[in-house]
Amino acid sequence: MPRLAVALIVGCLYIAVSVWIVRSEGESYRESLRRAKAEAKPAAPTVATQEEPVNSALDATHTASTPDRETTSSPALEHVADVAKTKDAAKANTVQNPPPVTPAEVPRPAPEPKLDPYLSSPELDKVWDLAHLSTDDEVLLGQQLHELVMHFNVTAKGSPWLRKIEEAAAPLLEGRARKDIRYKFTLLDSEAMCAFSHPGGYVYVCRGLFNLIGEDEDYALQFVLGHEIAHVDLKHALKDLDAPGVKQLKLGTAKAYMALIAPMAYTDDQEFEADAWALQHLRRLDRTRYEVLIFMRRFEGYSQDHEFADGRMPPAPGASLFENHFRAHPAAWKRLQKLKELWGHK
Repeated sequence: MPRLAVALIVGCLYIAVSVWIVRSEGESYRESLRRAKAEAKPAAPTVATQEEPVNSALDATHTASTPDRETTSSPALEHVADVAKTKDAAKANTVQNPPPVTPAEVPRPAPEPKLDPYLSSPELDKVWDLAHLSTDDEVLLGQQLHELVMHFNVTAKGSPWLRKIEEAAAPLLEGRARKDIRYKFTLLDSEAMCAFSHPGGYVYVCRGLFNLIGEDEDYALQFVLGHEIAHVDLKHALKDLDAPGVKQLKLGTAKAYMALIAPMAYTDDQEFEADAWALQHLRRLDRTRYEVLIFMRRFEGYSQDHEFADGRMPPAPGASLFENHFRAHPAAWKRLQKLKELWGHK
């Protein structure tokens, strides 16, 4: 579309300039005719040959020494008029019939994006009965969501962070309410400062998250992991996807998750509840106030530096799924304030 718009603008400028040139040239030739007629009455100039410049027939210094004669016109003036008419006609024809455009100049529209065939697979259109979902069915739904996530992303290879993630998560999982859900952790090769989870016990951490977590700061990593484990343990996604408004969209459950929760996060109450779950279990592990709050303090500064300090940013065109996800959370300063209040009340 941008290339087509540029071509249209150039075309309009070409026509406007051509009309202006024709008008200017026509006025110039008409003015030359008026001067020629005024100078031709006292003495008729000689006929200009085709090899001579047209202006020489109008120059008084180049008039021939022929007898005066009364005449209403002269061959020289007729020649000038013929030349003017010919040029005016040529200019007008150029405007009406512009020169052909070579194939290299023809703007080509951008190719239409092709729908990924995977997104048309029937299994993604399946609507799960979330109100009566068994553990086995949740695991199957989780596998379906995991395949969808990994279809568009790749894992980070050769990174020591996956082992750190699993080690940091182990003591948190001991406190989960739903022991029948086995958790799987994946480190994604993305610079986004983000982590997310979905039903079935799947937790994803983007490599960019470790820009806010030091090598020996397992407690900061545990807060993030606790928040994501809480979403699964408290069934936040299953409750949201079973809401009447979401079911009216007639989307498969997997597609609804990727279209709604993944880019736009959970409700404020659910996000605060997940933070509270993380705080509770970090306190169970004897983490200090500093260790519990340090990640959210850094995330607050990060949100200010990246212009989403007030949170709840709408999905941005061109931004990755992960970028939209962490920008869509409630304001970091509000989350930090809630955590401070909870710590003080315990």
